[in-house]
Amino acid sequence: ACYYNAFDTANGKKAMLSIITNFANSASYPILFHCSGGRDRTGTLAFLLEALLGVDDEHLADEWAYTGFYNRSHGFCHAKFYDALPRELKKRYPAPTTRESAEAFARAAGITDEEIAKFRRLMLE
Repeated sequence: ACYYNAFDTANGKKAMLSIITNFANSASYPILFHCSGGRDRTGTLAFLLEALLGVDDEHLADEWAYTGFYNRSHGFCHAKFYDALPRELKKRYPAPTTRESAEAFARAAGITDEEIAKFRRLMLE
């Protein structure tokens, strides 16, 4: 699982390595990503991808908050989980910026700087 603060588990890192490998390959486009609910794993992935692209913290927070607007699960409260991902990313991979924390996480997941650069070129051109 790759959601909330579970992004940094062995499975989360494995998933991120696979995802970035695909995102760094121009033959993979167009890419559509989602999960069954469209919020937890989808929001986590979007947050991490946008952080790698250098989206500022204010916009990252807004985008992350939007992922929790819809959940019909009894007793679910996105606010309880909201800051788990950004907080844990900064805690586990301390750096001056969220982008640098995301880069450190990506490297820990086995993603190379070259793959990160390819991803950025494809997304920002």
